[in-house]
Amino acid sequence: MKDSPNRLVLAIGALCLVLLVLGYAGWWSAFGIATWPLIYLCAAVGFGGKAARKVVWPALLAMLAVGIALLAAILLTEQKSGVPDLVLGTPLATAFLIYGIWPLGLFIGVLYFRVFDRHVLPQRKLDAFLQEFGRRTD
Repeated sequence: MKDSPNRLVLAIGALCLVLLVLGYAGWWSAFGIATWPLIYLCAAVGFGGKAARKVVWPALLAMLAVGIALLAAILLTEQKSGVPDLVLGTPLATAFLIYGIWPLGLFIGVLYFRVFDRHVLPQRKLDAFLQEFGRRTD
């Protein structure tokens, strides 16, 4: 699959069009859920083709599933009236956001840190880059 990055970019573009339609139509729940694949497809671009297929895709798909599940939990536990159920001083839906969704961004950073030197920019590629574009002493 030589054109895998191109397909990934095309998928991102198509998903952006879907998000525009959902946003203009006012379907905010569907818009929120469809935003999650966009986030993780954009993250996959940063990992590169080889790393994304072998190492990163299972982790990204797991985080995508967790993110969609947490967003669904927010939508299902939202209380519009009455006394809210509190978790650590916040309503339950807000607790899912603060303690569930916000940390997911940290996991992408940790995953990128873990695979960068082995798959994204291995030492041989770094050496070749520095030899071609590195500081010149002449």
